[in-house]
Amino acid sequence: MQGPRILLLATAVLFVSAGSTSGQLPRSTPGNSKGTAANQLTAEMIDAGGASIDGHLIEKHWTSVHVGQRFVQRTPNSGEPSAQLTGVQVLYDQDAIYIGMRMYDTAPDSVRSRLSRRDVRADGSDWAHLYIDSFHDRRSAYRFSVNPRGVKLDALHFADVQEDPGWDAVWAVGIDVDSLGWSAEFRIPLSQLRFDDDPRTGQGLEWGINFGRDVARYGEQSFWSAVDADASGFVSEFGTVNGLMDLSSPSRLEITPYTLASLTRAPGNAENPFFENNEVGRTVGVDLRYGVTSDMTLSVTVNPDFGQVEADPSVVNLSAFETFLPEKRQFFLEGTDMFRVAYPEWPPLFYSRRVGRAPRGSVPDAAQFSDMPSATTILGAVKLTGKVADGLSVGIMNAVTTRESAPFVGEDGSRSSTSVEPPASYSVFRVSKDFREGESAVGFIGTATNRQIPKDDPNGLHGAAYAGGIDGRHRFGAGNYEIKGSVLASQVRGSSEAIARTQRAPGRYFHRPDARHLEFDSTLTSLSGMQTGVNLARIGGGHWTWSLAGRWISPGFEVNDLGFQNGGDQVTGSGSISYRENHPSGPFRRWDVTLYQNVGWSTGWEQQYGWTQFYGSAQFSNQWSAHLGLDRTYPYWSTEMLRGGPAIRKPGYLASWLGVSSDPRSAVLVGASAFGRIDDDDTGSMLNLQPHVTVRQSSNATLSLQPSIMTRTDDAQYVQTVATTSDRVFVVGRLRQTTASLTARVDYTFSPTLSLQFYIQPFISRATYDDFRQVRDPRAESDQQRFVTLNPSVQGPRPDFNFKQLRSNLVVRWEYLPGSTVFVVWGQDRTDVEDVGAFRPWRDARRLFGADGTHVFLVKVSYWFSR
Repeated sequence: MQGPRILLLATAVLFVSAGSTSGQLPRSTPGNSKGTAANQLTAEMIDAGGASIDGHLIEKHWTSVHVGQRFVQRTPNSGEPSAQLTGVQVLYDQDAIYIGMRMYDTAPDSVRSRLSRRDVRADGSDWAHLYIDSFHDRRSAYRFSVNPRGVKLDALHFADVQEDPGWDAVWAVGIDVDSLGWSAEFRIPLSQLRFDDDPRTGQGLEWGINFGRDVARYGEQSFWSAVDADASGFVSEFGTVNGLMDLSSPSRLEITPYTLASLTRAPGNAENPFFENNEVGRTVGVDLRYGVTSDMTLSVTVNPDFGQVEADPSVVNLSAFETFLPEKRQFFLEGTDMFRVAYPEWPPLFYSRRVGRAPRGSVPDAAQFSDMPSATTILGAVKLTGKVADGLSVGIMNAVTTRESAPFVGEDGSRSSTSVEPPASYSVFRVSKDFREGESAVGFIGTATNRQIPKDDPNGLHGAAYAGGIDGRHRFGAGNYEIKGSVLASQVRGSSEAIARTQRAPGRYFHRPDARHLEFDSTLTSLSGMQTGVNLARIGGGHWTWSLAGRWISPGFEVNDLGFQNGGDQVTGSGSISYRENHPSGPFRRWDVTLYQNVGWSTGWEQQYGWTQFYGSAQFSNQWSAHLGLDRTYPYWSTEMLRGGPAIRKPGYLASWLGVSSDPRSAVLVGASAFGRIDDDDTGSMLNLQPHVTVRQSSNATLSLQPSIMTRTDDAQYVQTVATTSDRVFVVGRLRQTTASLTARVDYTFSPTLSLQFYIQPFISRATYDDFRQVRDPRAESDQQRFVTLNPSVQGPRPDFNFKQLRSNLVVRWEYLPGSTVFVVWGQDRTDVEDVGAFRPWRDARRLFGADGTHVFLVKVSYWFSR
């Protein structure tokens, strides 16, 4: 128990010392900055093809770009002029927008730059950013960024302050570094933007626009149209560009066919008729984007390659709930903002990893050998997103998966096959209408899953699942206050066995014996539920911000067919108050503190949790940063610990976490984080330590290491439920678990279009159980009263385990033409499992690296073209 106690003491004294004052931004005299109105620019028209994208800005049409001005800082001295001059100019022709940015620097030798692959932001580098709100809705914008080495980033901003880095466009930029600093020349094809056509009124189009600049050595971020650090918005703070005459969105057709070849080498049983030591795979597919109108885009993928460049991290999950894993597939990453509800964002109605998931069925227990598919084949998917009228946004997605079958060899040696996943269709529909220049909005979202379930299906899947509802948001008080909320409903349909399985699912447990507000019905063939939530908050306008929120989820609410939900049957309330200082003061560049209070009950008013939390973070004047937190959780009733048994009293606990990280501009970045927890009655504890180090050996090579060690004890970890002739016996045991891992990455960038990445993660987790007991009185206050020594007649095997896994990827990526790429990938997966709990890291590591592994080699080539 000493580790968590030491951590709690360290948390209390973390801020006693602050960093030195090195790296301070030099003070500068005021220059041109944002006044009472947003900045404005007038675009100039040039002859088609008249701009050479080389970054030199020497052609005659760039003459006015050299008139420098001081951008306005957001950090560290919000509202003050930037330390260096920057010049900007906007040109256009009938095919593209051209942007010239001249980043003057009084010490050009101090301009910092690092080489990384596209869409990977290199810390410690200067950057130039271009933001275009082509809808001029003050809610969404495209971002195009570049550093002095020509590394490109792009992203989509939405909901004013949020960002989707998965959005990708095809555009060009030229860079020049000289004695005055450096310059960037952007060419953004109109085909990559969405906008309304010029109404031909003689005044042209007006777009929102902003320009940003990062100066790494100062840690400075500044903007042409000021964005104050305390502002409640981002896109809504942009200036404008006008004079865009006679522009019409061009016909947009982008086609990207691909071909992929793979070789999989895996260990196996030579007697298994389905085993192939070397399995060769070949596939082709195509992605298509078509501009249906000037502001509506149709995206189609046929036989998509949804292979992931990097494997999911290893995890041992001892809870009753599913592990949430982030989406990594490009088709689903793009446009995810369209399908989010204003509040609450969790649970999401659309969790795209449901599409193409591993089959849920299984072969008969008596099968000797089988060939189980690892994923469900996606035949195709289509998305239609954009705006159909002023402020009216629409998003539609549909994906179709095929039936998956698993062949197997029975006990008598005969071959057969069984269905493990039925064919299915997944659909999402979203419409939202903005008002008051994006300050208010109402929307509707609907999801549908339909499966062709055979009559004798043993897998208990829903034949149909629907969810949807309305949501809205409204800002007031000069945009500094916001209220948002939603009312959602769901219904699932299927066989009585499928609906019974849903009623018994974790987080719901309709069959829980002490839940008087729940009733299990084995005859139901459908289940319905509702969710509603509201949040009122002050989001900007000063140092103080706060929020108040409430949510109700009925027991029957279920969205896991296409969403992600760990349970229903909840009534929750929360509040927070924060103070933030975004201006340098004393040893700090910025700091903030927040106090949270959360409480939750079941709809039968059983308190499921209640906690008070303090959180603080700071960045020091030397650009080191730190954060800390304290969490006091009060005793509560766990309605899921016994997996359908009665609610059981759980002790409260005290938890703390802290972290520190060094100056991100340095060649060597070091840091560490820690989490500790102690139960009130010393029946459990946890300590998790994660140091990390990143070494930038050169401007294009990076090595990062993050080891992790976690120790955990729990005197009442659920083990199993044993059915006796008269009742059910709930068995718990004392758990001692140790988990260690090391995540290592190597990135080497040859050029902005050619890179190599290596990722490896060895993972070891062992657990031992002893002192097995059974639940006697789940509502008793003391641990001794809640449990008694286990009856030997229900003693089962010890569930000790020692799980080891090694996953790694080596990826070479070459963008040989704009939008066209070649991937060469090698991946491996090694797993070793023992039924012993002894933790011997060196022996375990030797066993892990010596275990048989699965190796995958693949080459993928795609070609992008448009007209």
